[in-house]
Amino acid sequence: MRLGVRLPGVEDIIGGVDYEFSLDDGITWSRATISAPGEFDPRFYEREIVWESRIDAPGVDTGRARFRASPSGGRTLPVPSSAFHLDNNSPPVIDLTSPGARSVHRGLVPVVLAMTDEEGDGLSVGIQYRALGSDAWVTATGVMDSGPFGPEGYRRTLGWNSSADLPGAEEEEIEFRAFAADMDTTFSAVVSPVAIVNTSLPAVIQAVANVDPETGRVSLQYEMTDPEGMALDAAVSLSLDGGVTWRPATTEGSGAAGAGGPGMVTWLSRRDVSEVPARVLLRITPSTRNRTGTPRTVEVLLER
Repeated sequence: MRLGVRLPGVEDIIGGVDYEFSLDDGITWSRATISAPGEFDPRFYEREIVWESRIDAPGVDTGRARFRASPSGGRTLPVPSSAFHLDNNSPPVIDLTSPGARSVHRGLVPVVLAMTDEEGDGLSVGIQYRALGSDAWVTATGVMDSGPFGPEGYRRTLGWNSSADLPGAEEEEIEFRAFAADMDTTFSAVVSPVAIVNTSLPAVIQAVANVDPETGRVSLQYEMTDPEGMALDAAVSLSLDGGVTWRPATTEGSGAAGAGGPGMVTWLSRRDVSEVPARVLLRITPSTRNRTGTPRTVEVLLER
């Protein structure tokens, strides 16, 4: 990283110069590695230097970096730079191997991913789609588990419930891509076309949540239906960011509703949420053996 430096309050000949950096907005400082110290302009005590930030802060991505310089010996008080963004974190790599072009899917779309990341960071994943001929990508909300995933989960099959985003679609052809993100976001190659058929799928008709403030247990009562009269199961996922990302909820009870009809499952909120108060979205997704249907979302407020 190339930086311009001006020394404050210098009135005599400069011996050495101390260079330091901070990654926490100036709370703590460390000695910086300088590879090209340059020469000071004797009129203004200015010069340009090269800070080898990848040596001092490998893999770091922060907006709270600062830098400072002062003559050796502590004769003047160094004036730090304003905070700046330092990005030494390599972006992740993501390959999408399924679904393939011209594949047809009802409800659940299995998305097979292979990811790598030089720093081994936790990676969040997601899906984007757009209609053929459109320039506008839409981030899917029906991803069943968005992560983040550590290196042991870099190869995985991601479930996208397309009926959460395209309910009732009748052979709608879309373009499709996946993405992986730490502080940087990388997109896979685009797969096109992929056909979505979301007719005659199970659905959650209604859902109600009741919170027990003493135990943190949340009872979810719901009613499901299936046009084909198949036995249904219900999966519960939660979001703490308003529905941007989702992960499986810890539940008790089968969540089954026979061939449709009412059902109930208990969410053990204290196993999933450590900080309260919290606004949580719970999503109930109906499924049969080979079809995943339209979910329903309820909001729950957890209090102390």
